This record gives sequence, structure tokens and C-alpha cells, in this order.
Amino acid sequence: MDNYTLAQIASFVGFSLLLYGVTTRSRKKLIGFDATGLTLVTLHWYLLGAEVAAAVNGIFIANDLVALGLPDKIKAALRNAVAGALMLGAGFLLFQQAHDIMPLVASALILFAIQQKNLLRLRFLMIFANLIWSIYGVIQETWIQVIFGILITVVHVIRLIEASRDPELDTPAEN
Repeated sequence: MDNYTLAQIASFVGFSLLLYGVTTRSRKKLIGFDATGLTLVTLHWYLLGAEVAAAVNGIFIANDLVALGLPDKIKAALRNAVAGALMLGAGFLLFQQAHDIMPLVASALILFAIQQKNLLRLRFLMIFANLIWSIYGVIQETWIQVIFGILITVVHVIRLIEASRDPELDTPAEN
């Protein structure tokens, strides 16, 4: 099996897990499925030779693990790794194409979103981040990412509409 086919399979399974995660009403489940799905999406990007996107996904995975409530020493180490990876990624962009800034912008939005205690605010920020990732997918011609990015965005929008009709859904994103 060639790298392209393997990358597409990893992408499909990873994005399926991401999509399932955003359908839940639990912050912990959303983040847990996010970390698992992103591990496969990271493999996808690496196999396609998009090292910047793979590195950025590694940052997401570390951030997800921190958000899930690890011991303080591990949280501190992961936060330092995330900060170092962001600086390294920004420096690496000097030698890449201009559109490679998109994963960093989307990443910053997602890193900020995951820290939100309010699930509605988290979903709102994730909509914008997913749209940026979808545009990047079009540029990179990774159509599975584009399709799932749009599906994930639609699910977030549906959940926001549901929450606007039911104020009890606007709860802290701790569960």
C-alpha cells in the first residue's frame, strides 16, 4: 500500500472520530475523541509530506491531553512543549510556502477554544478554526479533510442553534 492510500485511510478514520466527538455534549468526550482522531490525522499529514501540519496537530494532541486533566508536572511539561513547538513551527514557516501559516492560525484558535469553560464559546471558536483547516485542505488537495472539516463545522453550528433554543445547554464545559 502506498503512502497516499494509507494517508487517506488514516485521515478518514481520524476525521470520523473527530466528527463523532463534536456530536457529544460532553467537553471531556469531545476532547478525548479529538486527541484520538488527531493522532490519525497527524499520521495523514506526515505521510503526505506536510510536516508543518503534522507538527501543529502534535501541538493539538498535547493541548488536548492537558485539557483532560493530567497531573500538574505533566501539564507543565506539555505546556512547555507546546510553546516550543509553536516557536519552532513559526520559524519553520520562513522556509515554507505562505499558506502554511494557516495551520498555525487555526491551531491558535483551537488551543484557545479548548481552554474555554463554556461549551458554546468552545464550539463558536472551533467553527472558525475548522473553516481555516478546510481552506488549507483545499489548497493541499486533501479532500477528506475538507469534507470532514465542513461536516464538523455543520455539527458545531447545529449544536449552537440547539443551545440558543435551550438555555440549559449553555453550561460550563466541564462534563
